[in-house]
Amino acid sequence: MGQSLGRAPARAAIQSADINDGIITSAHIAADSIVAADIASDAITLLKIADDAVGVAELSATGTASSSTYLRGDNSWAEAGSPSITDGGNAMAITIDSSERVGIGTATPGNDLHIYTDDTSVSSMLRIAQDGTGDAVLEFEIVGNRSWAVGIDNSDSDKFKISSSAVDIATDPAIIIDTTGHITPGADNTQDLGSSSLRFRNIYTTDLHLANDRGNWTVIEEEDYLTLRNNKTDKVYKLVMEEIE
Repeated sequence: MGQSLGRAPARAAIQSADINDGIITSAHIAADSIVAADIASDAITLLKIADDAVGVAELSATGTASSSTYLRGDNSWAEAGSPSITDGGNAMAITIDSSERVGIGTATPGNDLHIYTDDTSVSSMLRIAQDGTGDAVLEFEIVGNRSWAVGIDNSDSDKFKISSSAVDIATDPAIIIDTTGHITPGADNTQDLGSSSLRFRNIYTTDLHLANDRGNWTVIEEEDYLTLRNNKTDKVYKLVMEEIE
């Protein structure tokens, strides 16, 4: 009586206990032969695989394997000059291109660091945070020539400073802005606003205060005339003006 033919029984997935340490070599693996259904989770560890047993021929992935590509976590070969990290939704998070430019949110960075987003947010795209007693500082440098730094001086009432010293923004500040928005020079009686060749077109102010080592005056604008107040004596003088047109 002939034997009946039927479907072969389903093969069980390979378990870690089924594999002796170091037993798997390249001779045991046919090209493109291993698929996910054949291997239980965490069954094959480094101890189970002999040195140099798994090569490119034993791996199945999209793209082309070469000396200039690497195998990504999404099972694809990518150019070694453009590694990337995706977020949980597989959107581009970080890319480093072949020119060593870093893109955050973009696969084609146009600068050494390129941050890109496309949304309706009005919050900052780059944050420098200091959680200790130091300062939060960003430095700009022409190597071997000059450095400038901008940041928050934690030891001076959290004032924002622009300084020609990248070592400490409290040293040689050029501009200081306090937390109420008041702007002061970095040092007393040392800096100019404009010059003889580069002038501000207009200065809009309320009362104008003038002070130096000799005098201390305030120009006060009334509705129809100007007055001068001597802040040392508190005397007020009305300017006599003649209408010319």
